[in-house]
Amino acid sequence: MNKLKYAALMAVMIIVFAASVMVANAEEIGSGVVTASGSLNVRAWPGTEYDIIGKLYNGDVVTIYWIDGQWYQIKLSDGTLGFIHSDYVDVRKGNITSRSSATRTKAQQVCDTAVKYLGTPYVYGGSSPKGFDCSGFTSYVYKECGVTLNRTSRDQFSNGVAVSKDELKPGDLVFFSRVGSVNSINHVGLYVGNGKMIHSPETGKVVSYASINEGYYLRTYVGARRIFQ
Repeated sequence: MNKLKYAALMAVMIIVFAASVMVANAEEIGSGVVTASGSLNVRAWPGTEYDIIGKLYNGDVVTIYWIDGQWYQIKLSDGTLGFIHSDYVDVRKGNITSRSSATRTKAQQVCDTAVKYLGTPYVYGGSSPKGFDCSGFTSYVYKECGVTLNRTSRDQFSNGVAVSKDELKPGDLVFFSRVGSVNSINHVGLYVGNGKMIHSPETGKVVSYASINEGYYLRTYVGARRIFQ
């Protein structure tokens, strides 16, 4: 075996050994929220030259097990360990310095704030973490980020500027009407990317994710407004 082949073999063995060590010693050192505006590639190793083994999306909560330079090791839902770039993670817990917190846009901050209230019960007329209705939720989340919205979903449709569905960005407000008219808006949610919104749906349910491109919300979608230009 020549020296070049031997060096290549040793490099592979080192990588395999390192992987086994990281898997065997995967202990939580922190957690955070994905802030990428769209999908975030999960790599097999810390570097863009390595294979993509999965994807995460804006608002996904991740547990951090390892730090390699600017890359965080996380675990996918099937248990596979992979790496994501730290620029797209807002660290919420652990002794880790978030690289993204200083550069996140206002719209991303709104999405991050909304994630905190997932699971909060729907309460008609509610506008606090004890319970939200749809517009109470969006107005509360925006208020935490320094912006005052109108209170009702119909009135919030006059906030910001109109944006087409194919140009939606995380942080936009998305509106719905049972009768398909902007004059009869009865629901609002916060768009978080990848065709999804976070919203407070109805009595008996909780703040949760929903697709705006399927079923009821596809049929009743009437428009969107962008608050941050």
